[in-house]
Amino acid sequence: MKVCVITAGGLQERWTSPTCKHLQPLPGNQTVIGRLHNQLSPHFDKTYVIAWRPEIVALFPDAIFPADSKVLHNSILATKNLWDDRTVIAYGDCVLSPQTIEKIVSFDGPIQFFGDYSEIYAFSFDRTMHERWAKALAEGATWTDRAWATYRAFWGMKMRGLQAHDGGKKEFTQINDGSTDCDEIADLPRIYESVKRWK
Repeated sequence: MKVCVITAGGLQERWTSPTCKHLQPLPGNQTVIGRLHNQLSPHFDKTYVIAWRPEIVALFPDAIFPADSKVLHNSILATKNLWDDRTVIAYGDCVLSPQTIEKIVSFDGPIQFFGDYSEIYAFSFDRTMHERWAKALAEGATWTDRAWATYRAFWGMKMRGLQAHDGGKKEFTQINDGSTDCDEIADLPRIYESVKRWK
């Protein structure tokens, strides 16, 4: 079975808008997380959303609410019992191109990470990687609540800063098509233009 987990946890410390970044409106009468869910869900047998904010849970009534949902790594680890033959974890604040979605959903190897120079957007893994990935999530959570921490823990790297590019990128698909994530309000004009261009 193919399973997708979309994360909408974390504390959004850099996001200053009163509107939750996952619910930020985008062109086409859609939200950031709504768009991502619509892009990914047709490719999977089951799609789950991890959320703790009431306004997100209201949109996804079957959302998963882990005990530690405000800590990203721990909230992902709490979904381990849902992982299956093919599992994709996608960060719910990402705005991805159709081409990037295709790369993510078509991957069928043991494990692959997808992102750009400074961000990880998603990762895909098969059943053989469940235990190793769970261990990396647990170790990464002791370093920092950033995606690069689990990447580096997975490959046995030391955590030097928040990004992985200083240690080489193994099993990493570099995305350079305008796909990005929402971290700051200043990102929005560029995101809007990309979404309009992808239509």
